[in-house]
Amino acid sequence: MEKGEIGSFESLIRVLRVLGKLDALHQLVEDEEMSPNDYYEFVNATKRKVRKRAVSNKKNNNDNEESEW
Repeated sequence: MEKGEIGSFESLIRVLRVLGKLDALHQLVEDEEMSPNDYYEFVNATKRKVRKRAVSNKKNNNDNEESEW
């Protein structure tokens, strides 16, 4: 670590704990609070219906005809 290289995340945690700076990592995992409006939009966005492609109900009338080829 003195050379500027950190071998593992566990080593970083140990050094921060010894230095009393372990709380510095708390900012990295802190969740943002959503407003009620943002939460409502988020929940409803997942419930939106997926559009389906239109299906033709036409039957192929050319089945009985012979090909000119």
